[in-house]
Amino acid sequence: MLKSLRSDYIKLQKKVEEWVPLRVGGELSKVDFATIYKPVELQLRQIEDQLPELEAEIDFLKIQSISNDTIIQDAKDLYARWPELPFEEKRSIIETITERIVVDVDTINISLSYLPTPHLSPNAGKRQRNSKDAFRPAA
Repeated sequence: MLKSLRSDYIKLQKKVEEWVPLRVGGELSKVDFATIYKPVELQLRQIEDQLPELEAEIDFLKIQSISNDTIIQDAKDLYARWPELPFEEKRSIIETITERIVVDVDTINISLSYLPTPHLSPNAGKRQRNSKDAFRPAA
């Protein structure tokens, strides 16, 4: 979308650059020039307003993607180190990321404080566990 918008902007600018010499040379009257120039000028201003918004959105998505990748990598590192962590550190991590834990007769429901945004990974097609099958109570 950004490429298309930039391309449209360049095309419109070229049109204006072609019309200005015609106006200056007297080949286009003031009224004729205004008639063809005003709509193009309006389009140019709209594109000029849209470009920074799109660029900001793209930057935000890039940062979010990098953040998600960092979170995933950190989670993998934590998973690998989990068996060696002291009990108090494990407890602190669980308390930080958990909003509440509800223990029912046959289920344990865990509500996390933070739900990550969807992230496509090589394992995206594989089944992921939900809160009901993540932890099975002992029989």
